[in-house]
Amino acid sequence: MHTLLMVSLGPVQDFIASARRGQDLWFGSFMLSQLALAVAKGVQKVAGKDSLIFPTDPEGDAAANKIVAQVGNPHEAAQAGKDRMEALLKELANSAFHGIQEHPGFHRDVAMAHVQDLIEYAWVAVPIGSDYGEARRDAERLLSARKNTRTWEAVPWKAAPRVPKCSICGQRESVIDESLYDEAPDLDKARLLRTKFKVKGEGKRAERLCGVDLLKRLGGDLRPEESPPKWRRRPPMYTSLHVAAQPILTRIARMEARDQAAVAAYVERLAPLLDLDRLRLPLEGPGEHKVSLKTTVFNPLVEPYQDGDPSPTLAPRGLAGRQGTKEVLDGRLLFADRLSEVFEDYALDLAKSSRESGVKTARAALVKVFEAAGNAGAPSPYYALLLGDGDKMGNAIDGLKNLEQHQALSKLLSDIVEQYREIVELHGGGLVYAGGDDVMAFLPLHSALRCANELRRIFETRLKTLFGETAPTMSIGLGIGHFMDDLVDIRALARAAEELAKRSRNSLAIAVSKRSGGTLEVTGRWDENGPDARPLHERIDRWCRLLDRDELPDGVAFELEEEVAPFEVREPGVRVQSVGVEMHDVIVALTRRVIGRKRQQRGTEGLSKEVDNLLHQCFTRNSSDLPLDALQAVKALSAEIQIARVFLSAYQDAWGPLKEEAR
Repeated sequence: MHTLLMVSLGPVQDFIASARRGQDLWFGSFMLSQLALAVAKGVQKVAGKDSLIFPTDPEGDAAANKIVAQVGNPHEAAQAGKDRMEALLKELANSAFHGIQEHPGFHRDVAMAHVQDLIEYAWVAVPIGSDYGEARRDAERLLSARKNTRTWEAVPWKAAPRVPKCSICGQRESVIDESLYDEAPDLDKARLLRTKFKVKGEGKRAERLCGVDLLKRLGGDLRPEESPPKWRRRPPMYTSLHVAAQPILTRIARMEARDQAAVAAYVERLAPLLDLDRLRLPLEGPGEHKVSLKTTVFNPLVEPYQDGDPSPTLAPRGLAGRQGTKEVLDGRLLFADRLSEVFEDYALDLAKSSRESGVKTARAALVKVFEAAGNAGAPSPYYALLLGDGDKMGNAIDGLKNLEQHQALSKLLSDIVEQYREIVELHGGGLVYAGGDDVMAFLPLHSALRCANELRRIFETRLKTLFGETAPTMSIGLGIGHFMDDLVDIRALARAAEELAKRSRNSLAIAVSKRSGGTLEVTGRWDENGPDARPLHERIDRWCRLLDRDELPDGVAFELEEEVAPFEVREPGVRVQSVGVEMHDVIVALTRRVIGRKRQQRGTEGLSKEVDNLLHQCFTRNSSDLPLDALQAVKALSAEIQIARVFLSAYQDAWGPLKEEAR
């Protein structure tokens, strides 16, 4: 009789979440995925080629932290998977620590012990009888119980006394010797911590890193030529700052050929000052392809969206339209206020005076780039972290009747992952993780809404081939923040947005954390009802264009909130944000008056038909018959317009005024 083996790797959420940089987040997700694939390969080697149920292809690029297989000897298969996983984990650590392993300030033995103790490997096995679905449900219940009864043992390392805890996880001890953090100014030590150990901060307030978090930090910065052959398939993830720079990079790519000289001059100015080899990011994995300064570009880019086209065809572009480039320069080079940091880490001349002079030279050349791009000015510093999750996937899997159907679903999800990667990269973003029914990605704001819509569309379309009209849908959350914000906070913001979207399912939710204010949240279903209804991503796009054309004036969002503030019913210690149906028409009339009055101040009377339609949807959203609570509707409208202003800054960075594009 065959046995159903189910293996789980952990911890997942806590391990991935403890990241302060985009590279850390990417590498943590990537590493867990590669370890899961290693387990699958080990199980398959023992159990046979067709034994795997999830994932079906252990040679793929990604896998979830749960492995399911049909095996003969579960003990042997589970052990083979564990052995292969531990071997890969050791290989990853050796590669990441290669540049510092001989340094006396690195406690390598403790670091390796941290890494080897990281993964919680749990497995269960149940016999497969006549009912595969029942066997799978039994295995799920057993696995849940097994993970709740984990074995507690003493840690396998002995830490030195009075060693600080890791600044990120707060659990394990730092593996960087405290002598490197001396308060006395020592430029060599400070540079060593920044460049070799990738530590953020200075002096006593600098980060302390345990072996696990140091592995994520150094592993995320490895170049393809430095990484093990077994995981060279994908390049390191872009930084959040690089993603935030994509809109202005799109603007640069669309410059006339004669204006491209300013970009070439900027790169040529940097060449004798910075180690540009360390500032180039590979796009398509390893290879011998080398590019000259004149053909090095910043990123694959997207064409502007045409007005009224909710799903335009996108085309990647290099600088001045060139394609096929495999390396890009880090987007940090386009933020004038970050150049000092770049020169501290990558300057060829280490003397402080030379670095300061180099920064001035670079800033002067960068001004010329912006002037050639049409006085675009400083780029918008905001970017998006996308989190998507399939709705009711558990119910869908429970409906599978046999092993073959489960394998078909696994194969389908693997194919979807490849499409996710293409879609995200086409939109100028970077895929952090994709498991088929869930996805995480960094996205620039000028393409984030369209990318989110395309990801959920692909998911639903592909799953309909297996489940028909009852196929699961996808809910997506976009967390938008400043590139200087702690990544832990941005991820929490994206997680909150995802949870908001999951409340009604098949929805998009957006949460924006502005440095000048609090958090803004909006949500809407992908399938809004009504003849003139637009889903949230299209409404945000329309508000952007209306704001850009002055058909919706600045400040209207805040005036709307002030106008309806008297309608907020207050109780002791509580503000009740709702009004009765009898006040609905009054608030609707006030809203129209505010927008109409603001337009009259600009010399234009009345509301355009498009504004009128959007306002109508605002007060009747999700139903063509029943109005929403008017006060809540106005607040949601105000939040939408404020969020649209954030997106508009990115749109204008990418394409300039939208008037021409929007005709």
